[in-house]
Amino acid sequence: GLELFRDGWSPAKRTTPLRDYAIVAVFCFLSVFLANASLGYIQYSTRVMVKCLKPLPTMALSRIMLGRERAAYGVWEYVGALVLGLGLATATLDGADFAGGEASPRLVLGASLAGLAILADSFVSTFEQCTIFARETRPP
Repeated sequence: GLELFRDGWSPAKRTTPLRDYAIVAVFCFLSVFLANASLGYIQYSTRVMVKCLKPLPTMALSRIMLGRERAAYGVWEYVGALVLGLGLATATLDGADFAGGEASPRLVLGASLAGLAILADSFVSTFEQCTIFARETRPP
């Protein structure tokens, strides 16, 4: 906060363009909107179950956007994230959204909206890492 101004920083010396902040804001909005919209079709516990798999798209997007050098995940890290996500998903699954052992169209739509929400959320964290955090430096 204030120490930046004391050290001579000003908004004119901003290192990240406002366009990048606008992109982050749009995808944050999409993430929250889609997550809340999914609750019209699925129960909260199912949304939590889908959200448990967030490390996988985050790792995949960081690998794509940051490149192999900056996001070098090994096979076992992907397996670990998958096992963690599936374990948490299984623990939160209550079966209320599964009628007669099959997924209803409402479940598919709700899970799709929740999946798009975690993709948008994963994009935000990866985009911040490859643009905003890469440029932001403390003033001399």
